[in-house]
Amino acid sequence: MQRPCRGRELRVLVVCTHEMFLKSTGSTRRLEFYLEALSPPDRIALLVPSSLRGTGNHFLARYKTYYFRYFEIGERSLWFLSDVNPFFLTALCKAVREEDTDIVQIHMPWGVLSGSLLSGRPVVYVAHSVESDLVGVEVSRFPLLIGKLAYYYCYVVEFLACRSARHITCTGDVDRNRFIQKYRAKPSKLSAVPIGVRIDEEDQSLASAIETRFRHGRDDGKVVAAFLGSYFHVPNKTAIRLITDYIAPRVWELDQKIMFLIAGNGVPKFAIRNVRSVGFVEDIGEFLRLADFAVCPVLEGPGVRTKILDFMKLGVPVVATQAAMQGLECKDGRDAIVTRGVDEDFVKAVVDLANDSEERKRVGANARNFIRERYSFERLRSRLIDLYEQICNGLSEN
Repeated sequence: MQRPCRGRELRVLVVCTHEMFLKSTGSTRRLEFYLEALSPPDRIALLVPSSLRGTGNHFLARYKTYYFRYFEIGERSLWFLSDVNPFFLTALCKAVREEDTDIVQIHMPWGVLSGSLLSGRPVVYVAHSVESDLVGVEVSRFPLLIGKLAYYYCYVVEFLACRSARHITCTGDVDRNRFIQKYRAKPSKLSAVPIGVRIDEEDQSLASAIETRFRHGRDDGKVVAAFLGSYFHVPNKTAIRLITDYIAPRVWELDQKIMFLIAGNGVPKFAIRNVRSVGFVEDIGEFLRLADFAVCPVLEGPGVRTKILDFMKLGVPVVATQAAMQGLECKDGRDAIVTRGVDEDFVKAVVDLANDSEERKRVGANARNFIRERYSFERLRSRLIDLYEQICNGLSEN
């Protein structure tokens, strides 16, 4: 039974059926935005896998947390069976009851169907991408039969999640339209709620330092093009291979002052002529400080690349493919340099930007303004709160 929540703050149960959400990934950033937007902490509770208990994760320290056990075969966790996991279902019902929850917010499609059927509360499916499209990319490294089974299983789970959820929030209009096209989801139950970006005093200071270096250049005369992304995400792994095998060698033939700097969760450390990979970096700000501009030669995969937002908010210009920039609605040549794919046009864009400091400053400044106008934390927070109040008060269509 739905309860009206007019006149009181919303109480939200945030459900993560996979432990990756509380690690350093783009999905973590989206989760973090939702938690901060729905604050204060005493109005939010978490339901997460028990494998995270005792890890010292800062999310778990801040919010009241409930845990559930995965189904397991040997040492393999069957996290994708959340909808039929009795440990998950029991913990979900307990958390809803004890927290007097108004809305259940579930990240990714696993658990949405059972949550909708059993919780007695409106369930919001927070989509970090069109999950079956992403799985279709990720399973390319699996044997054919296993890959097909994984894809179709994910398709069915996400289809049922779209049917059963009270509402679906997407990373942007591209994913929203894809849900409508692929699953025939009702447009009225889909909302684009991207990650809100804060530009705090530390960011302002870092942006000023980057702008100063743009003005004066480097002592060694080098120009650094940076790439930042998790190696566990297949499109990022492919992008790194494109940098090392195609982009960097072609750029070296044209201009040997340009260096490529790569970092990310799980990225191996190596050095090859004009490429340096430093692996995982604790302080992303220090890494961004080293960049004259960013490159993102991603060819496929849904969702918004949150690391691009990190570069843009600091005024670091970006050279990227259309696939990498999907959902951001940037204007090519103004907010970023965008190419159709990874080809000679991409190489030319890298070399041209490396040799034009004024263009780097112009595009970088436009990128910061774009983030302020489109991705303001307060603006997107208000959008999310308004949406949740409509859902809670029965104003959002089933």
